[in-house]
Amino acid sequence: MRPDKTTMTPPIIAYHLDLKGVQIRSNHIPQLLADLAGQGINKVLVEYEDTFPFTPPVRVAWDPKTAFTTASLTAFITEANQCGIEIIPLQQCLGHLEYLLRWKCYAGFAQNQEYPSTLRLDKPKARAFIREMLRQVIEAHPDSRFIHLGMDEARHLNESSLVRKRGAVLPVFMEYLEELCDWVEKFGKTPIIFTDMIENHFQVDNPLARFKDRIILMPWDYTARGEWMQQGQILGPRIGRKTALEAQNGHGGMIHQDTKFVEDLPQDIRRVIKPYYRNGRFKTLWQVDYFTKLGFRVIGAAAGRVSADGAVLPSFRKRFENIEAWSQAIHRNRQMGLCVTSWARGNSFSPPNFNIDLCWPSITSCTQLMGARPPQFWSGIPDKPLEKLLWSISQFREGSAPGKPILEIIRRWLPRIKTHRYEWQSLTLMVMTLELQRKCAFACEESVWFGASRRLPPLQWQRLIQDHERCEKEIITLRRRIQTHFSKRYHGKAFQDWLCYLFGPAENRLRDSLTFCRTQRKKSALLN
Repeated sequence: MRPDKTTMTPPIIAYHLDLKGVQIRSNHIPQLLADLAGQGINKVLVEYEDTFPFTPPVRVAWDPKTAFTTASLTAFITEANQCGIEIIPLQQCLGHLEYLLRWKCYAGFAQNQEYPSTLRLDKPKARAFIREMLRQVIEAHPDSRFIHLGMDEARHLNESSLVRKRGAVLPVFMEYLEELCDWVEKFGKTPIIFTDMIENHFQVDNPLARFKDRIILMPWDYTARGEWMQQGQILGPRIGRKTALEAQNGHGGMIHQDTKFVEDLPQDIRRVIKPYYRNGRFKTLWQVDYFTKLGFRVIGAAAGRVSADGAVLPSFRKRFENIEAWSQAIHRNRQMGLCVTSWARGNSFSPPNFNIDLCWPSITSCTQLMGARPPQFWSGIPDKPLEKLLWSISQFREGSAPGKPILEIIRRWLPRIKTHRYEWQSLTLMVMTLELQRKCAFACEESVWFGASRRLPPLQWQRLIQDHERCEKEIITLRRRIQTHFSKRYHGKAFQDWLCYLFGPAENRLRDSLTFCRTQRKKSALLN
C-alpha cells in the first residue's frame, strides 16, 4: 500500500530540459530556472546528451561552442539549487545513443550501424564505456538523489546475440538493468527508468519484482486523455477487435494490417490486464495502477513538447488533456509526482522542435494540476480568455481555424501583458510563421491546380508569379525578425538548423513552383 496522503512528502513536479536541440545562451539560464521555480517546478530532469563536459576517453560534442564547461555546469547546478530546484541528470544507457554511436570511433558499439541508436550489449567494451559516461555524469551531480538511466526505445535490442540465446528481449534487458543499478548504487543514487521496453516486451513471470525497492519507474504516454481509452500499451499498442471494427465501420476505413488486438494476447497476460480493461476500453494510464499494485514508486511522464509538434507550434489542447490525464493517474495512486517531458528533437538526427518559450502554458497546467498555485505567467490576461486563445491556436494548428483573427487578438493583448512579454512575442512570431507557411503552401497548390488544365492565360500566370514572389519576400522579412528575436536567448548550430526547418521546405517548394509558373506563362503566351 502507498502511504496515507497526509504523510507524503510534497509531490515531485518536474520539467524535462532536453539539451539535444536548440541551445540556450548561458546568460538566460538563471532567468529560465527562476521562472521554472516561480511556476512551481521543484525538479529539472536534464538530458545533456553531447552538451555534458565529458572528459577523455569520452569525446562526443557535435557543437563544442555550445557545450557546458566544468565551470558553467557547476554554475548551472548551483543556480538551480538556489532556486529550490533539484537537478536530476538523465544519461541514456541503452537506446537513443545516436549522439555517441554516430561517430566512427564508437560505431562498433552500435547494435545496428545502419540505425546507430541501440547499444551492443554483447560487447563488454560498450557496456564499460556507458558506465564511464555514467560515472562522470553522476560525479558532476553530488547533491542529486537520482540518476535517470533512460532505457527507452531500444528498438534494435531484439537483434542482439544475447537475445537470440535467451529467446526473449526482457531477460537481457533486466540483466543489463541490474548491472547498471549495481553501478549507480555505489554512488548512493536511486535509478529512474522509462518503462516502454517493459510494456512492449511484457512477461507475467518477468524478473521486474526484484527491482521494487531499487528503482523508480517513469511510464510515458503522450496520447492519453480522459478516463478510458480504446488503445492500451501491452506487447505493443493494443485495441479490442470489436472496437476496431466499429471504428472501421464508422469511418469507412480499413483495419491496418499491423493492428494488434487485445484478444490475441496470451491468456496469462489477459488476466493481468483484466482489472484495467472493460467494455473494449483500457483504463487510461492503466500501467500506473499496475506498477503501483506491484509496489513500485512511479513518476509519470506527460507531454509538454513532442516530436510530432514540429518546429512551429504545439497543440495546446492535446498537451493540456494529456497532462490532466496524467495528474489524475498520479493522484489516484498517490504516487511520487509528474514530469512534463519536453523533447527538443525526436532523436539526435531529427530536426529541432520549437523552443522552450512555447512550453510555458503546459508547464503551468502541470504545476496547477499537481497542487501548486503559481502566479499568472502572462499577468494581465485573465485565465479564461487565455485558455480560449490557446484552444483557438490548437485549432489553427490542426487546420480547423483561421490564423489572422488569432494574430489580431495576440497583438491587441500585448499592451496588457505585464510579465514575460518576450515569450508572448515568441508565440506571436510562431503563429505568424504558421500563417505564412499555409499561405506559401496555397500558392504552390494553386499553381499545380491550374497547371493541370493548361488553360490559364498569361496574365493569370503572372498573378500566380507575383503571389509566389510576395511569399518569398515575406519569408525573408519574417526569418530576419525571428532570427533577431530568438538569437537573444538561443544560439549554435542547432539554432541554424531550426531556422532552416522553419522556412527551408517552403522556400524550396516556392522556388520550384515559381519556375513552373514562369514556364507555364511562356507556354500560355505561345498558345495565345
